[in-house]
Amino acid sequence: MKVGLPSALSNGFFAMHPEKAQFYLPIAISILDGTFKGFDGTLSEEPAQPKFYVPSSHETVSASLFEAETNAWRYDGFHNAPKGSVAIVPIQGAIMKANYCGAMGTKALTQVIKDADASDNISSILLDMNTPGGEVFGTKELSDAIGNSKTPIVAHISEGICASGGMYVACKADRILMHQPTDMIGSIGVYTTIIDPRGALEKKGIKVVTVYSPTSNAKNEEWRAIFDNEEADTSLMEERLKFMDTIFMNQVREGRGSKLKEEALQGGMFFTQQAIDNGLADGQATFDEAIEMCISLSKHSITI
Repeated sequence: MKVGLPSALSNGFFAMHPEKAQFYLPIAISILDGTFKGFDGTLSEEPAQPKFYVPSSHETVSASLFEAETNAWRYDGFHNAPKGSVAIVPIQGAIMKANYCGAMGTKALTQVIKDADASDNISSILLDMNTPGGEVFGTKELSDAIGNSKTPIVAHISEGICASGGMYVACKADRILMHQPTDMIGSIGVYTTIIDPRGALEKKGIKVVTVYSPTSNAKNEEWRAIFDNEEADTSLMEERLKFMDTIFMNQVREGRGSKLKEEALQGGMFFTQQAIDNGLADGQATFDEAIEMCISLSKHSITI
């Protein structure tokens, strides 16, 4: 596997629902203690790939090719899509900047959105979403690509959740629809989990000594404030998180407009009707109904 996921887990800031983030914590610990050996292939189901829906034939066709020599899927674009097709872009599982375990990261997904927007064959775009959120880095770029798209975009939460970084992505869509009454959306905010590896390293007989140049007083100061004091001082880290969180909340405000209620920005999760009432979603719809919404928006001007 590529190093993107372990690197993100050990170094990144996350906008992710903590219930799902707990799954990745043992992986992060194994990276730190040197026992991580990669994934055994059972981490997830076959990763979803971009597709396009053809209204005239009601067919859904993959926009990716499976390459036997690499045993992997390769995104192939929308050049084979008939005119008037709906691009279906999957945003499933943890959101990461780099591709991981066959799933597209935000960098690749941003390119898919731009390709669909530029294609004369694509009339609208459906984001097929079920995600707890994920890595902060790269997520705003994807959200901006969605907001800048001239092609109508509908985000559909398909029997699951759209939490934290997922909302960061979905908020700039022209419509947000949820499938089941029990689907959830929200968890707007940013956090980081800090693991102190010193005790584990000492048990292995490893002592780490870090030396800084006299001219590097500010280097890693937020981490030093946490680890070098008897009582961890998290104030500098909190300021950094607040800065990223403010950008996140402003992105949601811009995307959802006047319908958004401020209580929706306090980090809570909301079931479908609560999300609609708080301005985080626009309605409830099945997948087929979300496709119909895409087709409808492609024929009309959009007002929010």
